[in-house]
Amino acid sequence: ENGRCNGTWLNMAMDGSDTSSPSKGSSAVRMRFYNFNMANSAAFEGLHHLQGTTGRCLEDWIQEPFSDGQSCDAVFLTFTETRLALGPWVREYRNNPNSKLDCATYQNSVKEAEMTNDMPWSGMLDGVAEKYNGNLKTLLLFSRARFRRDPDMQPLFGRLTDKRIGGMALPNPKKAFMGRSLLSRQDALHICFAGAHFPIAEMAAVLDQIGGLESAKVIMARTLRKVLRNAFRRGILSDNSLLVVQGDLNSRTVLGPKGQVKDILQEVISDPHIQAAIRNGVPVAEGDWFEPCGETNALKLPVTYKFNSEVGAHFKGTDGSALSLEGILTAAAKREDDGAYAETLQSLPPDVLKSWSLEFKEANFRNFRFPASADRIICWAPSSLARRLQWTFPQGGYKVNHLQGGSDHRPVRLEVLLQLLPADAAGNTAVSATEPPRALLEAVAQDDAEDSEGAGGDSPSFL
Repeated sequence: ENGRCNGTWLNMAMDGSDTSSPSKGSSAVRMRFYNFNMANSAAFEGLHHLQGTTGRCLEDWIQEPFSDGQSCDAVFLTFTETRLALGPWVREYRNNPNSKLDCATYQNSVKEAEMTNDMPWSGMLDGVAEKYNGNLKTLLLFSRARFRRDPDMQPLFGRLTDKRIGGMALPNPKKAFMGRSLLSRQDALHICFAGAHFPIAEMAAVLDQIGGLESAKVIMARTLRKVLRNAFRRGILSDNSLLVVQGDLNSRTVLGPKGQVKDILQEVISDPHIQAAIRNGVPVAEGDWFEPCGETNALKLPVTYKFNSEVGAHFKGTDGSALSLEGILTAAAKREDDGAYAETLQSLPPDVLKSWSLEFKEANFRNFRFPASADRIICWAPSSLARRLQWTFPQGGYKVNHLQGGSDHRPVRLEVLLQLLPADAAGNTAVSATEPPRALLEAVAQDDAEDSEGAGGDSPSFL
């Protein structure tokens, strides 16, 4: 089992075989996800400059049927640190009568923030910050035959503090989370599709210290708690709600003693005390965060960060999708020292480092810049619902496109077949109560008083 929420219903086609036939007696939703931190680059003028699959335009990939010939029901795209103007693209898209995905909605973190700012100068500061930092934007396309918008549901939105001066949070529109909710027309399933860019400043500081894993887990847990509390306040969480969060979640690789390799997000998800601390005091049905297609072995995770903007020669002429932490550490000389981040990269043969296009600047290197699987998809659901969710990945899980340059991240895509099993077919796995230490509860809830910004109100961007 990969965590309590997934139970025994997690089904991964890691060999890439076609397992996209729904189980008997269940309903199936076909979804695609795309996730790219664009590093505030001006090189991308529109979606037509982005790749979906190898050598193919992102716009073509959006419309492709699944391998069984069935149409996709929903496509969710998250762009962090982006300058893309999505509004004109969406308006043109709506005029395409041939699209099976006949409804489109997009969100813009700066615009969402404008509706929550009480001080008139906040919008001006956000505008300046957007030009310097880039913005968080999402695009959700879906079939009206499969989904409908919930007219009573508020959009999800919250800002995340990354840096402070004199105790005051600096405006940074790219560090936020936001989402839209859809209701299935075929079964009692409510899905909130949320894009996010999690903070990194505190994480970077603790990773500079030996043995910073536990502190890093608490920092990640605080952010997940903020998202959960915000979703609860907006009425998004219910017994039939699935919250999907996609983006640059800024998980990082931790090199421990005796060659141990850990991933922060994996460690948070697999820690029952941390999970209990995240939901402590939030009046929702018992549930956990989980990564549907997540590896339990950090070494097997795909590397999505930290690269040069150029495409590495190693990936040219290939499908551009194969580079794991294991591959990097295998190529490096053996290191047994706790926290030997720079030393590990220094031990890579220079031609290998260059062929993978990994960025390693010795003069200003910090541990958080070590190659990592930063760009991920995680979910939250009540345990009673999570047991009924069967996840299948026809292409074998995350696919990272190393043929798309222009950023220090590489875009990630995921194809999902999600089946909601009948309640009587899912079983009822007993869950033992977990009581975290009081110090952990207090540490994870440390930011509750200030919490995330964002009051109600709808965005004019829903088209």
